[in-house]
Amino acid sequence: MKAKSEKEELDKEWEDLIKSALRAGISPEEIRIFLNLGHKPSEASTPIERSHSINPF
Repeated sequence: MKAKSEKEELDKEWEDLIKSALRAGISPEEIRIFLNLGHKPSEASTPIERSHSINPF
């Protein structure tokens, strides 16, 4: 059960961090934007075409 206590500790750290940000005047929307800055979409925004003219071997 060590993993669960580590997760709870991490959750508490995030909770404290967000509460501190809110007290500092950062809006919930600004927090969401900041947290999503490093988020990469699971699919490419434009399809990538595979070129069969390049042989990687």
